Amino acid sequence: MIVLGRHRPLAQDAWSELAVRAAIEEIATDAIDHFDPDGFWPGHPSDDGVADGNPSFYWGATGVIWALDYLHRIGAASATTDFRPVLTKLLERTRAAFETSSPKDYAKHGSLLFGDMGAALVAMRLAPTAVLADLVHTRAEANIGLPIRELMWGMPGSMIAAIHMAEMTRDTRWRGRFWG
Repeated sequence: MIVLGRHRPLAQDAWSELAVRAAIEEIATDAIDHFDPDGFWPGHPSDDGVADGNPSFYWGATGVIWALDYLHRIGAASATTDFRPVLTKLLERTRAAFETSSPKDYAKHGSLLFGDMGAALVAMRLAPTAVLADLVHTRAEANIGLPIRELMWGMPGSMIAAIHMAEMTRDTRWRGRFWG
């Protein structure tokens, strides 16, 4: 459903790889220029009241950092910055936000998009440690018996995390978790 004033109509422009690359570079540079190591990024007015500095993967800093790193890694953007100094703060804030806003008794479970599992996954990409790997594994393990079958809260998010962890670490515990 398109909400007037919230979405822009599609442009009928001809495809231009150069224009797309320039737009990606401009967006990445703008995001890096507006990054605040204490407050991360301001909330977007179209995100239904999400506060400034949201740490989550879904609405906030974890997702932006993941995207900027990915765009740089694949050569789609040359703009880059070192986010490693804020990873501890990012983990702490995602954990605190998840514990206070998640459904009852979910704080022990992993949420790729809202909890510290997503932040730990991003931290593993940027500054891998055994402690981070164990945190992602603990959160994924906690979701095995969770009856929720959707990406935000349940096992599908854990499966995505396990796929990325298997790729990054080559540790066999990730493959054994969700596929044979």
